[in-house]
Amino acid sequence: MVWSWSDLLVHLALYPVYQVLSTARHEFAHAAAGWLSGMRILELHVLPGRRDGRWYWGYVRWVGTPNVHCHLAPYYVDVACLPFGVWLAFKTPPWPFHAWAAAVVMLAVSPAIDTVYNLLKWRISGTGDFTAAFARKG
Repeated sequence: MVWSWSDLLVHLALYPVYQVLSTARHEFAHAAAGWLSGMRILELHVLPGRRDGRWYWGYVRWVGTPNVHCHLAPYYVDVACLPFGVWLAFKTPPWPFHAWAAAVVMLAVSPAIDTVYNLLKWRISGTGDFTAAFARKG
């Protein structure tokens, strides 16, 4: 399969859509884990912005003390999506090219970037989900 420059431009133009959908996947995973842990969800934001003077791609606010799984839930989802996305990336597109490319981005590229980005935040700046998960006592 050969990509053209116009194909690349289409998917670069779709970046904002991919970003919001990826953030939604990430934040809904936090919210679902929190809800399943018995916490009450107060806010769920999937659009980028500032809160408390800090930049966020999205966030969940809940009542209760989150367990480690609440913090790591998006990465469980990423790990579940990644093998299917990589498998799909090496298949001949079973449907129209742009739909296939979008599926590969959402199931392989985005989960990989999400996980690496958050691991780097943890190791470099000591912030983010992994810091919150591993800083827990008990």
